[in-house]
Amino acid sequence: QGGGSPHPYRSQCPLNPYDLIDPTKFDMVLIEAYHSGTQNSKTLPGFVRKATEAGVRCYLAPSKNNKNSYESENELTKAGIIKMTDIPLEGAWAQLQLF
Repeated sequence: QGGGSPHPYRSQCPLNPYDLIDPTKFDMVLIEAYHSGTQNSKTLPGFVRKATEAGVRCYLAPSKNNKNSYESENELTKAGIIKMTDIPLEGAWAQLQLF
């Protein structure tokens, strides 16, 4: 896709300045969720939307496959994130390496 890095970017910091990250430098982005499948619902959805519009797939792991989700997970889904359900972060990372 954008000729960017073949390795997903892994966010570990909830205060990450997402507006300073250029998503087009990556082929995909793997975002680490908290234990309940939640993440930053204030700035992260804008980053995911920007990446998705640029053709960069954004993944969220770990995520639970249930209909009772938190606000942040709903906001990220609306922004275009792809939830990797029922798989640990390390498994998600390994699976994305196959793409």
